[in-house]
Amino acid sequence: MPTSSSWPRTYLNWKRVLLLSLKCVYFMLVVRFSQKCMEMSVKSKLAQRQGRNVREGSPGRGLRVLT
Repeated sequence: MPTSSSWPRTYLNWKRVLLLSLKCVYFMLVVRFSQKCMEMSVKSKLAQRQGRNVREGSPGRGLRVLT
């Protein structure tokens, strides 16, 4: 049977561990969300650039126009 002095300290440690683990999970979710947003932004900019190249009639990357 744990003594009364050791019980609150153990409870406090578990509370700290739980809070720290929740903070870590939250941080990982924020990092993952920001990575997805950056990835979507890059894809969007790339698609806009490719669309603009098609509208202007300029050749795509790797294509040469022989005159």
